[in-house]
Amino acid sequence: MWRFREASSPSPSPSPSSSPPPSPFPALPEEALEKSVCFWAYNDDLYSEFYAFNLSSNDFNFKKKKQDKKRKISTEKKKIEKPLLHHHDGDKLFGMGKILPFSSYKGGIYEKCIALGRVIYHFGGTHRFSRKVHCLDTSHPEQGWKKGHRMISHRTDPCAAVLGGKLYVMGGTDPKSRSPETWAEVFDSCLRKWEPLPPLPSPNPPANYNFVFAALDVSKKILVGFPESIVVYMYDVVKKSWEEWNHDLMNKVDSFHRLRPAVVDRTLYWSSSDGEIYAYDLDSKLWSVGSVQGFEEERVMCHPGDFSFYPCLLHLGGEDFCFLWTQPERRTGQLHMRSHCIKLQVSKCIDLEGKQGVLSAVIKSCQSYYIDHNMCFTDGLIMDGRVRVEHCLEEENASREKVEEEVYPEPDDCLM
Repeated sequence: MWRFREASSPSPSPSPSSSPPPSPFPALPEEALEKSVCFWAYNDDLYSEFYAFNLSSNDFNFKKKKQDKKRKISTEKKKIEKPLLHHHDGDKLFGMGKILPFSSYKGGIYEKCIALGRVIYHFGGTHRFSRKVHCLDTSHPEQGWKKGHRMISHRTDPCAAVLGGKLYVMGGTDPKSRSPETWAEVFDSCLRKWEPLPPLPSPNPPANYNFVFAALDVSKKILVGFPESIVVYMYDVVKKSWEEWNHDLMNKVDSFHRLRPAVVDRTLYWSSSDGEIYAYDLDSKLWSVGSVQGFEEERVMCHPGDFSFYPCLLHLGGEDFCFLWTQPERRTGQLHMRSHCIKLQVSKCIDLEGKQGVLSAVIKSCQSYYIDHNMCFTDGLIMDGRVRVEHCLEEENASREKVEEEVYPEPDDCLM
Protein backbone atom coordinates (compact mmCIF):
# COMPACT_ATOMS: atom_id res chain seq x y z
CA MET A 1 0.00 0.00 0.00
CA TRP A 2 1.03 3.60 -0.38
CA ARG A 3 1.76 5.41 2.83
CA PHE A 4 1.56 9.16 2.97
CA ARG A 5 4.25 11.02 4.83
CA GLU A 6 2.79 13.59 7.19
CA ALA A 7 3.90 17.21 7.44
CA SER A 8 2.47 20.41 8.82
CA SER A 9 -0.54 21.94 7.08
CA PRO A 10 0.18 24.92 4.82
CA SER A 11 -1.28 28.35 5.26
CA PRO A 12 -3.44 28.98 2.19
CA SER A 13 -2.36 31.83 -0.05
CA PRO A 14 -5.00 34.54 -0.44
CA SER A 15 -6.72 34.68 -3.79
CA PRO A 16 -5.57 37.60 -5.94
CA SER A 17 -9.21 38.62 -6.44
CA SER A 18 -10.30 38.35 -2.82
CA SER A 19 -9.01 38.87 0.68
CA PRO A 20 -10.26 36.64 3.51
CA PRO A 21 -11.55 38.36 6.65
CA PRO A 22 -10.75 37.01 10.11
CA SER A 23 -11.94 33.41 10.41
CA PRO A 24 -15.49 33.05 11.79
CA PHE A 25 -14.59 29.59 13.06
CA PRO A 26 -13.18 29.05 16.55
CA ALA A 27 -9.71 27.54 16.73
CA LEU A 28 -9.83 23.84 17.53
CA PRO A 29 -7.25 21.81 19.46
CA GLU A 30 -5.37 19.22 17.45
CA GLU A 31 -7.06 16.29 19.17
CA ALA A 32 -10.46 17.70 18.17
CA LEU A 33 -9.55 17.13 14.52
CA GLU A 34 -8.68 13.47 14.96
CA LYS A 35 -11.35 12.13 12.64
CA SER A 36 -12.03 9.21 10.37
CA VAL A 37 -13.95 9.52 7.14
CA CYS A 38 -16.00 6.42 6.49
CA PHE A 39 -16.50 5.63 2.82
CA TRP A 40 -19.70 3.64 2.28
CA ALA A 41 -20.46 1.79 -0.97
CA TYR A 42 -22.19 -1.33 -2.24
CA ASN A 43 -20.84 -3.90 -4.69
CA ASP A 44 -22.41 -6.00 -7.42
CA ASP A 45 -23.45 -8.62 -4.85
CA LEU A 46 -25.34 -5.92 -2.90
CA TYR A 47 -22.92 -6.06 0.00
CA SER A 48 -22.52 -2.74 1.76
CA GLU A 49 -18.78 -2.13 2.17
CA PHE A 50 -17.18 0.29 4.61
CA TYR A 51 -13.75 1.86 4.04
CA ALA A 52 -11.95 4.48 6.11
CA PHE A 53 -9.58 7.40 5.65
CA ASN A 54 -7.93 8.57 8.88
CA LEU A 55 -7.37 12.34 9.10
CA SER A 56 -5.93 14.73 11.66
CA SER A 57 -4.98 18.38 12.04
CA ASN A 58 -1.31 17.37 11.65
CA ASP A 59 -1.99 16.62 8.01
CA PHE A 60 0.08 16.42 4.88
CA ASN A 61 1.86 19.45 3.47
CA PHE A 62 0.19 19.79 0.08
CA LYS A 63 3.02 21.78 -1.52
CA LYS A 64 5.74 19.50 -0.22
CA LYS A 65 4.95 16.91 -2.88
CA LYS A 66 6.71 19.03 -5.50
CA GLN A 67 9.88 19.19 -3.42
CA ASP A 68 10.24 15.54 -2.46
CA LYS A 69 9.29 12.63 -4.70
CA LYS A 70 11.50 9.93 -3.22
CA ARG A 71 10.07 6.48 -2.67
CA LYS A 72 11.29 4.24 0.10
CA ILE A 73 10.79 0.50 -0.13
CA SER A 74 11.00 -1.75 2.92
CA THR A 75 11.84 -5.23 1.64
CA GLU A 76 11.15 -6.75 5.04
CA LYS A 77 7.56 -5.57 5.25
CA LYS A 78 7.15 -5.09 1.48
CA LYS A 79 5.62 -1.67 1.99
CA ILE A 80 6.05 1.40 -0.16
CA GLU A 81 6.12 4.93 1.16
CA LYS A 82 5.15 7.63 -1.27
CA PRO A 83 5.16 11.28 -0.20
CA LEU A 84 2.96 12.30 -3.13
CA LEU A 85 -0.36 13.57 -1.86
CA HIS A 86 -2.48 12.32 -4.71
CA HIS A 87 -2.12 10.51 -8.01
CA HIS A 88 -2.02 12.45 -11.24
CA ASP A 89 -3.83 11.73 -14.46
CA GLY A 90 -2.06 8.88 -16.20
CA ASP A 91 -0.78 7.14 -13.08
CA LYS A 92 -1.14 3.40 -13.30
CA LEU A 93 -4.03 2.12 -11.27
CA PHE A 94 -1.95 -0.67 -9.79
CA GLY A 95 0.69 1.80 -8.70
CA MET A 96 -1.78 2.92 -6.06
CA GLY A 97 -2.21 1.36 -2.70
CA LYS A 98 -5.09 -1.05 -2.39
CA ILE A 99 -7.67 -0.38 0.27
CA LEU A 100 -9.90 -3.07 1.74
CA PRO A 101 -13.14 -2.63 3.67
CA PHE A 102 -12.88 -2.74 7.45
CA SER A 103 -16.38 -4.24 7.45
CA SER A 104 -19.02 -5.56 5.07
CA TYR A 105 -22.71 -6.16 5.46
CA LYS A 106 -25.32 -7.89 3.33
CA GLY A 107 -27.51 -4.94 2.54
CA GLY A 108 -28.29 -3.00 -0.57
CA ILE A 109 -29.09 0.23 -2.31
CA TYR A 110 -31.86 1.80 -0.31
CA GLU A 111 -30.66 1.35 3.24
CA LYS A 112 -29.23 4.23 5.26
CA CYS A 113 -26.20 4.66 7.52
CA ILE A 114 -25.40 7.34 10.07
CA ALA A 115 -22.54 7.72 12.55
CA LEU A 116 -23.05 8.54 16.21
CA GLY A 117 -19.66 8.90 17.87
CA ARG A 118 -17.73 5.76 16.95
CA VAL A 119 -20.83 3.67 16.16
CA ILE A 120 -22.38 3.25 12.70
CA TYR A 121 -26.13 2.70 12.59
CA HIS A 122 -27.45 0.83 9.55
CA PHE A 123 -31.21 0.81 9.07
CA GLY A 124 -34.12 0.68 6.67
CA GLY A 125 -35.07 -1.86 4.03
CA THR A 126 -33.66 -2.52 0.57
CA HIS A 127 -36.40 -4.15 -1.46
CA ARG A 128 -39.09 -3.71 1.14
CA PHE A 129 -39.79 -1.37 4.02
CA SER A 130 -38.20 -2.44 7.29
CA ARG A 131 -37.90 -1.40 10.94
CA LYS A 132 -34.57 -3.22 11.42
CA VAL A 133 -31.50 -1.48 12.85
CA HIS A 134 -27.94 -2.82 13.09
CA CYS A 135 -24.91 -1.28 14.82
CA LEU A 136 -21.14 -1.51 14.35
CA ASP A 137 -18.58 -0.26 16.86
CA THR A 138 -15.76 0.96 14.60
CA SER A 139 -13.23 0.75 17.42
CA HIS A 140 -13.80 -3.03 17.33
CA PRO A 141 -15.02 -3.85 13.80
CA GLU A 142 -13.94 -7.47 14.21
CA GLN A 143 -16.87 -7.95 16.61
CA GLY A 144 -19.25 -7.49 13.70
CA TRP A 145 -22.69 -5.98 13.38
CA LYS A 146 -25.20 -6.33 16.19
CA LYS A 147 -28.96 -5.98 16.04
CA GLY A 148 -30.26 -2.77 17.55
CA HIS A 149 -33.64 -1.56 18.69
CA ARG A 150 -36.17 -1.46 15.88
CA MET A 151 -37.66 1.78 14.59
CA ILE A 152 -41.32 2.61 15.08
CA SER A 153 -42.06 2.81 11.35
CA HIS A 154 -41.07 0.66 8.40
CA ARG A 155 -38.72 2.64 6.14
CA THR A 156 -36.56 2.43 3.06
CA ASP A 157 -33.84 5.00 2.28
CA PRO A 158 -34.89 7.52 4.96
CA CYS A 159 -32.99 10.67 5.92
CA ALA A 160 -31.05 10.66 9.18
CA ALA A 161 -29.01 13.08 11.29
CA VAL A 162 -27.42 13.22 14.73
CA LEU A 163 -28.05 16.07 17.15
CA GLY A 164 -27.35 16.23 20.87
CA GLY A 165 -26.37 12.57 21.03
CA LYS A 166 -29.70 11.47 19.55
CA LEU A 167 -30.49 9.95 16.17
CA TYR A 168 -33.27 11.59 14.14
CA VAL A 169 -34.86 9.70 11.23
CA MET A 170 -37.43 11.13 8.82
CA GLY A 171 -39.13 10.03 5.62
CA GLY A 172 -38.73 6.77 3.76
CA THR A 173 -42.15 5.53 4.88
CA ASP A 174 -44.55 3.48 2.78
CA PRO A 175 -47.17 5.79 1.19
CA LYS A 176 -49.35 2.74 0.50
CA SER A 177 -49.30 1.49 4.07
CA ARG A 178 -52.73 0.63 5.43
CA SER A 179 -51.79 1.75 8.92
CA PRO A 180 -50.54 5.30 9.67
CA GLU A 181 -46.75 5.54 9.70
CA THR A 182 -44.75 7.88 11.89
CA TRP A 183 -42.97 10.17 9.40
CA ALA A 184 -40.31 11.29 11.91
CA GLU A 185 -38.87 9.66 15.02
CA VAL A 186 -35.89 9.98 17.35
CA PHE A 187 -33.67 7.40 19.06
CA ASP A 188 -32.21 8.15 22.49
CA SER A 189 -28.99 6.12 22.68
CA CYS A 190 -28.91 6.27 26.49
CA LEU A 191 -32.53 5.26 27.04
CA ARG A 192 -32.32 2.90 24.03
CA LYS A 193 -35.75 3.91 22.91
CA TRP A 194 -37.40 5.26 19.76
CA GLU A 195 -40.02 7.98 20.16
CA PRO A 196 -42.28 9.60 17.53
CA LEU A 197 -41.89 13.29 16.70
CA PRO A 198 -44.89 15.61 16.31
CA PRO A 199 -46.48 15.57 12.84
CA LEU A 200 -44.87 17.83 10.27
CA PRO A 201 -46.94 20.99 9.47
CA SER A 202 -46.68 20.19 5.76
CA PRO A 203 -49.94 18.65 4.53
CA ASN A 204 -48.19 16.12 2.28
CA PRO A 205 -44.62 15.44 3.39
CA PRO A 206 -42.78 13.29 0.84
CA ALA A 207 -42.33 9.67 1.79
CA ASN A 208 -39.08 9.32 -0.15
CA TYR A 209 -35.61 10.77 0.44
CA ASN A 210 -35.91 13.66 -2.02
CA PHE A 211 -35.65 16.55 0.45
CA VAL A 212 -33.03 18.60 2.29
CA PHE A 213 -32.30 17.37 5.79
CA ALA A 214 -29.72 18.87 8.15
CA ALA A 215 -28.94 19.11 11.86
CA LEU A 216 -28.12 22.62 13.15
CA ASP A 217 -26.15 21.93 16.29
CA VAL A 218 -25.75 25.59 17.27
CA SER A 219 -29.53 26.17 17.06
CA LYS A 220 -30.56 22.73 18.35
CA LYS A 221 -32.86 22.35 15.36
CA ILE A 222 -33.43 19.95 12.47
CA LEU A 223 -33.97 21.59 9.07
CA VAL A 224 -36.26 19.99 6.48
CA GLY A 225 -36.83 21.46 3.01
CA PHE A 226 -38.94 20.05 0.19
CA PRO A 227 -38.56 20.54 -3.58
CA GLU A 228 -40.43 23.46 -5.16
CA SER A 229 -41.14 25.01 -1.78
CA ILE A 230 -40.32 28.50 -0.50
CA VAL A 231 -40.74 27.32 3.08
CA VAL A 232 -38.40 25.19 5.17
CA TYR A 233 -39.39 23.53 8.41
CA MET A 234 -37.34 23.60 11.60
CA TYR A 235 -37.85 21.07 14.37
CA ASP A 236 -36.78 22.52 17.72
CA VAL A 237 -35.42 19.58 19.72
CA VAL A 238 -35.68 21.54 22.99
CA LYS A 239 -39.26 22.76 22.56
CA LYS A 240 -40.21 19.59 20.64
CA SER A 241 -42.18 21.58 18.10
CA TRP A 242 -42.03 22.59 14.42
CA GLU A 243 -41.48 26.08 12.99
CA GLU A 244 -41.90 27.46 9.47
CA TRP A 245 -39.22 29.68 7.92
CA ASN A 246 -39.31 31.51 4.61
CA HIS A 247 -36.18 30.42 2.74
CA ASP A 248 -36.20 30.18 -1.03
CA LEU A 249 -33.20 27.87 -1.13
CA MET A 250 -34.80 24.82 -2.76
CA ASN A 251 -34.67 26.21 -6.31
CA LYS A 252 -30.88 26.26 -6.10
CA VAL A 253 -30.57 23.05 -4.08
CA ASP A 254 -32.62 21.08 -6.61
CA SER A 255 -29.67 21.36 -9.00
CA PHE A 256 -27.34 19.60 -6.56
CA HIS A 257 -27.08 15.85 -6.85
CA ARG A 258 -26.69 15.36 -3.11
CA LEU A 259 -29.31 17.19 -1.09
CA ARG A 260 -27.71 16.63 2.30
CA PRO A 261 -25.48 19.60 3.16
CA ALA A 262 -22.49 19.91 5.43
CA VAL A 263 -23.36 22.27 8.29
CA VAL A 264 -21.23 24.89 10.07
CA ASP A 265 -23.16 26.91 12.65
CA ARG A 266 -26.08 28.29 10.59
CA THR A 267 -24.51 27.93 7.15
CA LEU A 268 -25.22 25.02 4.81
CA TYR A 269 -22.54 23.81 2.36
CA TRP A 270 -22.97 21.74 -0.79
CA SER A 271 -20.52 20.49 -3.42
CA SER A 272 -21.22 20.20 -7.12
CA SER A 273 -19.82 17.73 -9.63
CA ASP A 274 -17.77 20.50 -11.29
CA GLY A 275 -15.65 21.06 -8.18
CA GLU A 276 -17.45 24.12 -6.82
CA ILE A 277 -18.58 24.72 -3.23
CA TYR A 278 -21.87 26.50 -2.48
CA ALA A 279 -22.88 27.96 0.88
CA TYR A 280 -26.21 29.32 2.11
CA ASP A 281 -26.37 31.50 5.23
CA LEU A 282 -29.68 30.96 7.02
CA ASP A 283 -29.45 34.33 8.77
CA SER A 284 -28.56 36.61 5.86
CA LYS A 285 -30.29 34.36 3.28
CA LEU A 286 -27.31 34.91 0.97
CA TRP A 287 -25.51 32.41 -1.26
CA SER A 288 -21.73 32.16 -1.58
CA VAL A 289 -19.81 30.14 -4.15
CA GLY A 290 -16.19 29.32 -4.91
CA SER A 291 -14.14 26.88 -6.95
CA VAL A 292 -11.69 24.51 -5.29
CA GLN A 293 -8.24 25.94 -6.01
CA GLY A 294 -5.89 23.34 -7.45
CA PHE A 295 -8.27 20.89 -9.07
CA GLU A 296 -7.06 21.80 -12.54
CA GLU A 297 -3.44 22.79 -12.10
CA GLU A 298 -2.72 19.98 -9.63
CA ARG A 299 -4.81 17.56 -11.70
CA VAL A 300 -6.46 15.98 -8.70
CA MET A 301 -9.19 14.67 -10.98
CA CYS A 302 -8.47 12.70 -14.12
CA HIS A 303 -10.51 15.30 -15.99
CA PRO A 304 -11.83 18.40 -14.19
CA GLY A 305 -15.52 17.96 -13.52
CA ASP A 306 -15.57 14.27 -14.42
CA PHE A 307 -16.85 12.32 -11.41
CA SER A 308 -18.02 8.74 -11.73
CA PHE A 309 -20.38 9.28 -8.83
CA TYR A 310 -21.42 12.55 -7.32
CA PRO A 311 -19.00 13.85 -4.68
CA CYS A 312 -19.80 14.08 -1.00
CA LEU A 313 -18.87 17.08 1.17
CA LEU A 314 -18.36 16.54 4.92
CA HIS A 315 -17.41 18.97 7.68
CA LEU A 316 -14.42 17.90 9.79
CA GLY A 317 -14.27 20.88 12.16
CA GLY A 318 -13.24 24.53 12.05
CA GLU A 319 -12.58 25.48 8.42
CA ASP A 320 -11.69 21.92 7.41
CA PHE A 321 -13.92 19.93 5.08
CA CYS A 322 -13.60 16.58 3.35
CA PHE A 323 -14.35 16.12 -0.36
CA LEU A 324 -15.00 12.46 -1.17
CA TRP A 325 -15.53 10.78 -4.55
CA THR A 326 -14.71 7.76 -6.72
CA GLN A 327 -13.63 7.17 -10.31
CA PRO A 328 -13.95 3.99 -12.38
CA GLU A 329 -11.08 2.56 -14.37
CA ARG A 330 -10.97 -0.58 -16.47
CA ARG A 331 -7.72 -2.54 -16.42
CA THR A 332 -7.00 -6.12 -17.52
CA GLY A 333 -10.61 -6.44 -18.62
CA GLN A 334 -12.01 -5.72 -15.16
CA LEU A 335 -13.60 -2.62 -13.71
CA HIS A 336 -11.78 -1.17 -10.71
CA MET A 337 -12.35 1.99 -8.72
CA ARG A 338 -10.20 4.85 -7.52
CA SER A 339 -11.28 6.38 -4.22
CA HIS A 340 -10.18 9.91 -3.27
CA CYS A 341 -10.43 11.78 0.00
CA ILE A 342 -9.46 15.46 -0.22
CA LYS A 343 -9.09 17.66 2.84
CA LEU A 344 -10.13 21.26 2.10
CA GLN A 345 -9.89 24.55 3.92
CA VAL A 346 -13.01 26.59 3.12
CA SER A 347 -13.46 30.20 4.23
CA LYS A 348 -15.78 33.09 3.41
CA CYS A 349 -14.13 36.02 1.61
CA ILE A 350 -14.83 39.55 0.42
CA ASP A 351 -13.67 40.46 -3.09
CA LEU A 352 -11.76 43.60 -4.04
CA GLU A 353 -14.99 45.48 -4.66
CA GLY A 354 -16.20 44.75 -1.14
CA LYS A 355 -18.83 42.27 -2.27
CA GLN A 356 -19.66 39.25 -0.21
CA GLY A 357 -20.66 35.85 -1.56
CA VAL A 358 -17.16 34.52 -2.29
CA LEU A 359 -15.73 31.28 -0.94
CA SER A 360 -12.06 30.34 -0.81
CA ALA A 361 -11.52 26.57 -1.02
CA VAL A 362 -7.90 25.38 -0.83
CA ILE A 363 -6.67 21.78 -0.95
CA LYS A 364 -4.64 20.77 2.10
CA SER A 365 -4.11 17.08 1.36
CA CYS A 366 -5.43 14.09 -0.52
CA GLN A 367 -5.42 10.34 -0.03
CA SER A 368 -6.05 8.06 -3.01
CA TYR A 369 -6.43 4.30 -3.16
CA TYR A 370 -7.80 1.73 -5.55
CA ILE A 371 -10.49 -0.89 -4.98
CA ASP A 372 -10.08 -4.07 -7.03
CA HIS A 373 -13.74 -4.50 -7.98
CA ASN A 374 -16.72 -2.53 -9.17
CA MET A 375 -18.83 -0.78 -6.58
CA CYS A 376 -21.17 2.18 -6.24
CA PHE A 377 -20.25 5.00 -3.88
CA THR A 378 -23.23 5.65 -1.61
CA ASP A 379 -22.25 8.18 1.03
CA GLY A 380 -19.63 9.39 3.47
CA LEU A 381 -19.68 9.51 7.27
CA ILE A 382 -17.56 11.34 9.84
CA MET A 383 -16.38 9.17 12.73
CA ASP A 384 -14.92 10.31 16.04
CA GLY A 385 -11.37 9.06 16.55
CA ARG A 386 -9.44 6.79 14.22
CA VAL A 387 -10.70 3.58 12.66
CA ARG A 388 -8.32 0.63 12.74
CA VAL A 389 -7.55 0.36 9.05
CA GLU A 390 -3.97 -0.95 9.00
CA HIS A 391 -4.82 -4.62 9.32
CA CYS A 392 -7.44 -4.25 6.60
CA LEU A 393 -4.87 -2.81 4.18
CA GLU A 394 -2.40 -5.61 4.82
CA GLU A 395 -4.73 -8.58 4.65
CA GLU A 396 -5.42 -10.27 1.33
CA ASN A 397 -9.17 -10.36 1.80
CA ALA A 398 -11.57 -8.61 4.11
CA SER A 399 -14.07 -10.93 5.73
CA ARG A 400 -17.75 -10.27 5.29
CA GLU A 401 -19.30 -9.64 8.65
CA LYS A 402 -22.07 -11.83 9.94
CA VAL A 403 -24.89 -10.16 11.83
CA GLU A 404 -25.11 -11.58 15.32
CA GLU A 405 -28.22 -12.59 17.17
CA GLU A 406 -30.27 -10.10 19.15
CA VAL A 407 -27.63 -8.86 21.62
CA TYR A 408 -27.46 -5.55 23.44
CA PRO A 409 -24.01 -5.16 25.04
CA GLU A 410 -23.34 -2.35 27.47
CA PRO A 411 -21.74 0.34 25.25
CA ASP A 412 -19.40 3.10 26.37
CA ASP A 413 -21.09 6.50 26.71
CA CYS A 414 -24.50 5.11 25.75
CA LEU A 415 -23.62 5.04 22.04
CA MET A 416 -25.61 2.01 20.98
